[in-house]
Amino acid sequence: MESGTYEEWLQKIRADLDIANVQLDRAPSFTYFYVRRNDGEIVGMINIRLFLNDFLKREGGDTWGVQYSALGTQKGLRNQDAERDGLEHYEEIKASVITEFCLTGGSWMKIYQVDAFTEEPFRGNPAIVCVLDSAPSEKWMQDVAAEMNLPETAFLIPVNNAYTLRWFTPNSEVDLCGHATLASAHILWERGGYLGADQEAVSGQRAERSWLKGWGLDSTRFPATPAEAADVPPPNLVEALNIYPVYIGKNSFDYLIEVQSEQVVRDIEPDFTRLMKVPMRGVIVTAKSEKYDFVSRFFAPPEIGIFEDPVTGSAHCTLGPYWQKKLGKNKFNAYQSSERGGRLKVWVAGERVAIWGKAVTVMEGSLLY
Repeated sequence: MESGTYEEWLQKIRADLDIANVQLDRAPSFTYFYVRRNDGEIVGMINIRLFLNDFLKREGGDTWGVQYSALGTQKGLRNQDAERDGLEHYEEIKASVITEFCLTGGSWMKIYQVDAFTEEPFRGNPAIVCVLDSAPSEKWMQDVAAEMNLPETAFLIPVNNAYTLRWFTPNSEVDLCGHATLASAHILWERGGYLGADQEAVSGQRAERSWLKGWGLDSTRFPATPAEAADVPPPNLVEALNIYPVYIGKNSFDYLIEVQSEQVVRDIEPDFTRLMKVPMRGVIVTAKSEKYDFVSRFFAPPEIGIFEDPVTGSAHCTLGPYWQKKLGKNKFNAYQSSERGGRLKVWVAGERVAIWGKAVTVMEGSLLY
């Protein structure tokens, strides 16, 4: 950008924002800025980086990232610092609306932490949702999931005006994750405004494709994963849970165990050393409930590395068909009795299972990739 065009460019920004008489303050997330009138009153907040990128693209210019906003001060890199950091564009901007621009050499993605299957913060199952503008490498996604260190990190990758979705634990990629899918739907439609109410997003690059829609999981195309009775349980399974099973079943992912009561489910204290010896993804323990149709817990230390998952959407693709046969109905109110706890609505529709739940955004920011 030539310095002689800067004032004209700045006036275009001000006109486009309609903020000729306001200032911009750095908000808690550095890509967001408070819009403050000259009398000091904050009148709104904008994502200035996204706005500027869109503005510059429309004007035929380069895409620049905003690093700082400083009111009434001059805050800029020295030219040698810019050269040292390999910045392709550098211009020190005097105290004005924004004081420093530079091309960072990377892209910033939006990242959210969402508590799924709950209406309260710090309950349900937490997941990280990363909204990307291009497909990164699998190694990078695995590194991010390990860095986030939550049960699941979901990556939303744009494809043909929709999104494909991939799920990673801190240790590995998984074929299906219900709570991270719900968290992603919450961000796409409710929180981030990435998709309109009438748009759908294709989900699941490795698993059979399902669909996200609205604030919940409209997963009538989610595959049901019923368990088949296991006559002889594997060594260490029952002993690790210290229970007396009413039923033991197995599908391609997990063992399913019904016990005598809801209280038994709540009281289980697994011996994880023994449980890790069982060849499985995890084990679902369930019982009929007085307040809900059924309750459950899910333990998955061997393959996924999660001792207890707070709320497990994919487990209910097994629980739904099981309780459909037991209770003679196909719609359920379910509760997962982990320490954080979570509520789900489950509907078994033939070979598909729909799962609904609420979600709450507890944190958002940006990550360089």
